[in-house]
Amino acid sequence: MKRFTVFFLTIFLMAACNQNKQRPANESVAAKDSVRIEKKDSIPVTNVDTVALNETTRQVLSAVKHHDYTAFADFIHPEEGIRFSPYGYIDTAGYPKETNLLFSKNEFITALKTKNKKTLWVSFDASDEPTHMSLEDYFKRFVYDVDFLYVEKKSVNEFLGGGNSLNNLRAIYPDEPFTENYFSPDRRETEFNNWRTLRLVYKKSGSRYYVIAVVHDEWTI
Repeated sequence: MKRFTVFFLTIFLMAACNQNKQRPANESVAAKDSVRIEKKDSIPVTNVDTVALNETTRQVLSAVKHHDYTAFADFIHPEEGIRFSPYGYIDTAGYPKETNLLFSKNEFITALKTKNKKTLWVSFDASDEPTHMSLEDYFKRFVYDVDFLYVEKKSVNEFLGGGNSLNNLRAIYPDEPFTENYFSPDRRETEFNNWRTLRLVYKKSGSRYYVIAVVHDEWTI
């Protein structure tokens, strides 16, 4: 009986040792997966000039805040143009075509001249029906709907805002840097989900950063 007990304890201890040896390997795989996900969602900040990006973002938002759209147009990439997205999911197909919201610099300036005409077909989230808007009205609703120039949270190549809507920025712009200005709601209010964020995606031409996408995001139903 004693031999059987010793044999059983020996088998039990050997199994426990083997299990402990396997745990670090599993934890290492999980850690590697975590790192891989982080690299997928952002590119190293060291690869970009964060000072230049932050300053350019300040200038862009200042122009928008003061409705100086001519100054804003100077930041549009000369070859790529600029794309607008009302929500975190960037629709590059767009149907009808107007929902794509992709402009060259000249097209943007032309659209501004027709500010009294509703030339944009904007698809809202599930709570609202799609509607026509002027470019100026679009800026009021989906670019500078809160004071993004003065917010408590700002970042470069890091997502701050996020909720129940899809964010495919890295799928559309995998290698381009972006800045994010995040507006969080007052926690004393009842609508805790009333957050807003604005992401400006950049591409360098020569020694200067130009905006190629303006991605607005917010809580949606």
